Amino acid sequence: MPSPSTNTQTQTDNKKKNGRLLRLFRSKSNKSNEITHSDESNESDNDNNNANNRRSRRGSDHDHDQFTKDGRKKGSRRRCISPEVRRKIPSRRRNSNAKSSVATAPDVIESDMARKPGSIKSAPTVSVPSFGVGDREPPIRDLGNIQRYRGSSWAERHKHSSMVAINENDGFLQKNGREGGLGPDVENFNGDYKYHGNKSVGARTCQSLDSEQLLLRRKSERLKSNVKIPHGEITIVITDIEGSTSLWEEDPIAMEKALELHDYIIRKCYTNQSGYEITTEGDSFCLAFHHPLDAFSFALQAQVDLYNARWSERILQLKSAKLDKDNTMRGLRVRMGLHHGKTVSYEHEMTHRTYYRGDAVTIAKAVQNTAHGGQIITTVETWRAVSGMAERYLGSPQVLDCGEHELLDCDLQGNDNALKTQKLMQLVPKKFAFDYFTWRGTKGKNHLIRKEGRRFPPLKTARMISTGFHGAPYKNDEVVMVFVYTVEMVEDLNEDSKAKNSGLLSNIIRTNLLSCRPHGYECQETNGQWMLAFHTLNSAITFGVKTTSKLENAPLNVKVGIQKGSFLSQGPHKVTGRADYFGQVVNRAARVAVSCVPGQVILGVPDDEEYEIPSSKMFWLSYLRKEKFRGMSVTSTLYDCFLQAG
Repeated sequence: MPSPSTNTQTQTDNKKKNGRLLRLFRSKSNKSNEITHSDESNESDNDNNNANNRRSRRGSDHDHDQFTKDGRKKGSRRRCISPEVRRKIPSRRRNSNAKSSVATAPDVIESDMARKPGSIKSAPTVSVPSFGVGDREPPIRDLGNIQRYRGSSWAERHKHSSMVAINENDGFLQKNGREGGLGPDVENFNGDYKYHGNKSVGARTCQSLDSEQLLLRRKSERLKSNVKIPHGEITIVITDIEGSTSLWEEDPIAMEKALELHDYIIRKCYTNQSGYEITTEGDSFCLAFHHPLDAFSFALQAQVDLYNARWSERILQLKSAKLDKDNTMRGLRVRMGLHHGKTVSYEHEMTHRTYYRGDAVTIAKAVQNTAHGGQIITTVETWRAVSGMAERYLGSPQVLDCGEHELLDCDLQGNDNALKTQKLMQLVPKKFAFDYFTWRGTKGKNHLIRKEGRRFPPLKTARMISTGFHGAPYKNDEVVMVFVYTVEMVEDLNEDSKAKNSGLLSNIIRTNLLSCRPHGYECQETNGQWMLAFHTLNSAITFGVKTTSKLENAPLNVKVGIQKGSFLSQGPHKVTGRADYFGQVVNRAARVAVSCVPGQVILGVPDDEEYEIPSSKMFWLSYLRKEKFRGMSVTSTLYDCFLQAG
């Protein structure tokens, strides 16, 4: 049995041995945690010391193999760290190669820009931020989504109003200037610095610059560098200020400032849509776009921005720029013409810029000449390319069919007179659209608020060939509706024969519409079903009997139903821009047409309507029967219509 002195010596040796091992483990632990936060290192040292003291008090029977590197006993729970302390500890994944430090002034962040040669070092600055991992960049072409980034980590770090240093990567700013993508609306600069060239020459306190404006500026610079010049089949846009000559004569100083603002708005809008500036002639811009959708987006947004611009009081006092009585025109009135087609591009010998020639450029210029100030006019072929996407991508603009016109000053290559005749369409931003549906058709609408909007005089063309929206009947809120249903008289026709016969029928119907006095109006046509509108019963019946007489013994024939009455509302179709009618008269005319046999023309007169039965040298009427159609509450008297012999 060992003596007491021997046991005491053994315990002393074990304590020394355990102490040396624990000091070794503690030194290794400290080396492994050198890259962590200083607060974490201090807490780890305190935790290790406390653990060593506890193990020393337990005695020598605890071997060092029972402990982990951080001094924690194997099998024990890991020490919990409070959320407040954990948020102060930076992630090792993002800071694995350098020590992190706690910012002493969270409202002012030291910028790398302040340490570059040639920049201001006297005060901490905030540079134009660059995105890091985890920061989302907003869509380039949808700058309205910038509001989504309020409250994000990037916005919170750069929302403070601080000293802004300008260097070679950030462009330059100028008070009330147009440089740097900020434009004339940027004000409240303190200081007397002016920036020229691309070198950093000073700093300026900017109270109006926040994170959103800095982000827009960065995206604008990136857009300019990514623009590709359009080639081949492109969309040409021509703009021009109406009445600019008189404005220069009345107040040249105010007009000079207004023109600077106009140029800035046009360039900002086409840059956002990846447009290319071909040239300028005075106050007129000639632009090129890759796709009609970009061109229409530019035109619609430019009209809105021109209305909302900060025009000077002097320019707003002039007749050609003052606010109109309907509050839909304000400032400079800019007219725009668009056309999509094939072009040939070439480089100018002097400027080395890309220019275009071809019929597309000539037609776009001629279309622009037809318009009035604040009006957007395009060809129907250009509009058809994007008509199905208007509601989704263009903000549901109002579309009006202007009819077919012969253009002025349209000298085309090869003297192609067919291209001088174009069907034209008008676009109006939804904000400025005139609400025809509430203004036309007053029955039961006394409670509705009628919205004013932009309305324009007739287009300036050589002549109108076919009727547009404004030629549709609406006088006294009455209309004569005609439905034409196509019937195949010969079975087993192949597709080529059907297409050819349908084309011949369309030509007959449209020719007879124009031959009537006054002209008939084509609302819509779908798969051989025609919805037409006439001003008078005489012209509608004349159209019907002339059409059926030309289709005798033809492989296709028609059934024609005619009804006169009051409509509930009338306005432009959202896609086609043609006049669209709503009310009982529309449904009743369709029921009458269904009741016909092929080659028959029937006039329906409801018992609740009172009007004189028409008579003419072109036709005669015969009483047929009385019938109450399905879904109708009244009985109608039906008359069979015939073409007068001779």
